Amino acid sequence: MNTTLTQLVKAVQKIGTRHDFIASRINIGIKEASSLSPIFIIGAPRSGSTILYQFLIARFQLGYISNIMALAPCFMSQTSRLHRFCSKESLLKSNKYGYVSGLLGPNEAGALFRFWFDSELSACHTKKIRSTVWSLTKSLNGQLVSKNLYNSLRIKEILTVFPNARFLVINRDLIYNAQNLLLCRQKINGNITEWFSVRPPSDFDVDSLNPYQQVLWQVIKINEAVREGLEGVESERVSYVDYEKFCQSPKMVLDDIGKKLHLPSRPNSGLIDYSRIVVDQKKNRQMWNELQRTAATVLAGFPQM
Repeated sequence: MNTTLTQLVKAVQKIGTRHDFIASRINIGIKEASSLSPIFIIGAPRSGSTILYQFLIARFQLGYISNIMALAPCFMSQTSRLHRFCSKESLLKSNKYGYVSGLLGPNEAGALFRFWFDSELSACHTKKIRSTVWSLTKSLNGQLVSKNLYNSLRIKEILTVFPNARFLVINRDLIYNAQNLLLCRQKINGNITEWFSVRPPSDFDVDSLNPYQQVLWQVIKINEAVREGLEGVESERVSYVDYEKFCQSPKMVLDDIGKKLHLPSRPNSGLIDYSRIVVDQKKNRQMWNELQRTAATVLAGFPQM
């Protein structure tokens, strides 16, 4: 999206990011609340999470938050009705740094998840979130799946609201992941020094590190936070996805996810074209070599850490 449109979207979201006017007022019982098992895709940024998200909702009968829904969450239960016109083509459009174009393209719903999980989880707030997800599950004809990588640091809050939540954890080769973070910094910020995406908490000055150290540290610490957050969660509710394996055998990986999480297939899901999934490449030799040299230091641990 261009700058003007992005600013407009943020302005609308600021006004519309509140509990759904209709769905949040539904009084669901204990049985309905316990039946909620939304799926959260988590992991480090630039790990392949968006393309996994896209193929997941194209392959399985799952509900998701689209661009039109995320624009004004207070009207989600109404705008979700547009999903009946959705096609696999609209789900599998090329994505740009997590953004998929089109009204029905899958959205990260950053403003919504900040509102849901970064606020005080009072009994009233929690009840309204559950009521909204229960309503969306019904209207979208499938359990809700979402991808917002800031949720990698919100696992405790997610489990407080949804004790039966399920998680898809995506992992990517450390050097490839870090390379793509640096390239993203360069493309979006015009340099590799400015931070991009999720910033894990730290007890030292991360800004004192050079960019290569920063991105490697970012991936490592987010993955650590995910592992720690999921301690104690039943193994049948967590599925781990290796991005490189997904690129090589996407249908097999999706089939494995479906079996483990008991996901029903969408009609005609066997016609999905997996050819646009490409294996990682070394895109900048100088950057790659520097990341390899730096990785040994990072993995050994910084003195100030």
